[in-house]
Amino acid sequence: MKDAELPYDRTRLNDNLAVDVNTILLRNQEFYDQMRAEVFLSTSVVHMSAKDKTLVRSDGGVTSFDKVFIATGCEAKRLSQDVPGAMDAIGMFYLRTPSDANAIH
Repeated sequence: MKDAELPYDRTRLNDNLAVDVNTILLRNQEFYDQMRAEVFLSTSVVHMSAKDKTLVRSDGGVTSFDKVFIATGCEAKRLSQDVPGAMDAIGMFYLRTPSDANAIH
């Protein structure tokens, strides 16, 4: 997962902009440990071999798997230079991550 945090409830980011990500986690690290699930933060899968049951991560690591869960997620639509004045906007923020929420706060 590209995020630097464990999976969290994004809908709760706007409840409190000075958010402590630990208060909005969907599951804590202990849960993943008990489920024997490895979570790789700040990385993504760049190649998967179903035949060999391996994943190659963007950090260069290779991981074998028994089962894999694919969560593609989505990206916030960002204004581009095609929108007049968008690149000159001051004080424009995107609210997608706990870091975004804290920057707004």
